[in-house]
Amino acid sequence: MQDVSTSQLEKRRPPSMVKRFLRITIGGIACAFIFAILLPAAGLTFLSQIIYYLATGWASFLKRTLPQITPDYSTVAIGLLAALIFAVCFYCIMYFMQRRQRANFPVRWSLRSSLLLMLLVCTFFIAGTAAIGIAHQIRWSATSQEPNFIYNHHMFTAPRSGMIELGLGIKEYELSQNQFPGRIYDGNGQATHSWLTNLLPYIEQQALYDQIDLTAAWDHEVNQKALTQTVELYLYPEKNYDVTDPATGLALSFYAGNVRVLGRNPRMKMSDITDGLSHTILMGEVKSQFQPWGKPSNLRDPALGINKHPYGFGSPYDRSAFVIFADGAIRSLYKEIDPKILKALSTPNGGDKIDTDF
Repeated sequence: MQDVSTSQLEKRRPPSMVKRFLRITIGGIACAFIFAILLPAAGLTFLSQIIYYLATGWASFLKRTLPQITPDYSTVAIGLLAALIFAVCFYCIMYFMQRRQRANFPVRWSLRSSLLLMLLVCTFFIAGTAAIGIAHQIRWSATSQEPNFIYNHHMFTAPRSGMIELGLGIKEYELSQNQFPGRIYDGNGQATHSWLTNLLPYIEQQALYDQIDLTAAWDHEVNQKALTQTVELYLYPEKNYDVTDPATGLALSFYAGNVRVLGRNPRMKMSDITDGLSHTILMGEVKSQFQPWGKPSNLRDPALGINKHPYGFGSPYDRSAFVIFADGAIRSLYKEIDPKILKALSTPNGGDKIDTDF
């Protein structure tokens, strides 16, 4: 029988799990890169953008959200300790089983194997959480009346993800205060601060909110330092525009509120919107005439049209603009929308009936 040397056995040994993972990862990146080049050449630009945003969207999300996260170190420590205890206990169980059934035990179990198992469990947990989100998104895509692909790729732009966080902040504010955010008024009935200032503690901006003196007007010198600070969620992520007012240095907002809802005094409650929460606009994107986020008059009239008036709602994408409704839903309104329907969506209690989809 021919002897086989140790070096020959090592050559025959299959590649390790790490090497296999690296090969698969590099191969996947190479394929994605090739498709990203070939698809636009074939006239399928939207497919290449889907691949691009699926591959890089997580990076922009982390860049935007991580600075706003305040970790609970005690909870993190408890989680790490629990994971370590799990790995050690599982290793002890497998070790004793291996000792008692050495002849029949199929594999040699080590502490490294237990740690890898723990990592695998965590990976399955993260994958399961992501799968839930994907399932919800697929269900929304299948049941929503909106088109899956919007002209000028508006659907693939980052402002929408920022608006989701703003919508959640408005919902949390309403649940906590039993009213929608609105302008702050002094004893003489004069507006002193904006609805976006109200919203700061509900979008992870409590520290900035604490710097603002609500007893003084928004443009008082005591509030100048706070109001020159940009709030990322109030801006388009592309930042193709000035993010501060060149004349005053005050930080701007690329979003505005519906003057018929968020401009009321006293503030509106959910029960005040009798036309239907899903048929009443709260806020939306703006295309021009950007106002400082702390300015009480950062409000627009949606009835002026979509991308049709400098003081109406609009977006850098000429055909449509995203708006948030009173029920928290985010929808894209096209500039071709019927003016009567748009006016009905602008009023919270005008008695308008909308019998058709918009």
